[in-house]
Amino acid sequence: MHRTALILAIVIASSGAADAKGGGRSSFSSGSPATPGQHWVQPYTTKGGVTVQGHYATNPNATTRDNWSTMGNVNPHTGRYGDKADVRPAGLVPISRY
Repeated sequence: MHRTALILAIVIASSGAADAKGGGRSSFSSGSPATPGQHWVQPYTTKGGVTVQGHYATNPNATTRDNWSTMGNVNPHTGRYGDKADVRPAGLVPISRY
């Protein structure tokens, strides 16, 4: 009986730690497995009261060229073509002013 309670406590503690890492709005797990370079964003409500459905998003990095919404790319989950211009050249990293 004590062993079952211990296992249950470990499982509960582990699930809480995973939620904390995601910041409440993003998680690397969902019903469908994500491929490298993307993650699952949990549904949320904006300050204006708009509910945003859960969706996949590309991982943040220093370029917009690999974003699904950038021209020349296609969202593999929706089939939608990107319609936004690439605003930052690939590999451009902001220079620190400190």
